[in-house]
Amino acid sequence: MGRIATADALIKRNSFNGDALCPLCEDSEESAEHLFCSCLVASSVWYLISKWCKISPIFAFSIRDLTFIHAHVGLERNAREALQGIVIVACWCVLKARNERRFNNNRKEILDIFQDVKVLGFLWYRNRSSNKSIRWNDWCSFNLM
Repeated sequence: MGRIATADALIKRNSFNGDALCPLCEDSEESAEHLFCSCLVASSVWYLISKWCKISPIFAFSIRDLTFIHAHVGLERNAREALQGIVIVACWCVLKARNERRFNNNRKEILDIFQDVKVLGFLWYRNRSSNKSIRWNDWCSFNLM
C-alpha cells in the first residue's frame, strides 16, 4: 500500500534525495517488495525460518505471498498460528536491520536477524497465544504441541 517509508515510496513523495539502493544487500533499488521478498538478506532469513519451522523453503514474490504463507504449508493449528506471527516478526526484524543500516550505518548479520526473530517470536507467541506453557527449548525446536 506504499505506507512503508522505503526509498522508492519517498522518491514518489519528493521527500528523498539519498542513495536509493537497498542498504541490506546494496543490489537493487529499495522498495517494500524488494526489502521483504527479493533482498538477499531477507531471502536468507526466510530460508532459515523455513528450516527452523520444518517447512519447504519460503519463496515470496510479493508481500501478499508472505501474509498467506501460513495457510499453505500444511501445519497444525498451533504451528500455523505461530508461523503467521513469525512472518510478521521477521518483517519487523528485517525492517529494523534496514533502519539500523540506513540511519546508524550498523550492519546486522543474517544470523543475528534470525535470532531476533526467534526471541521476539517466542515472546509474542508465549504472551499472545493459548499455548502459554511453551518453553524456550520447545520453541527453538519448533515443537508446539
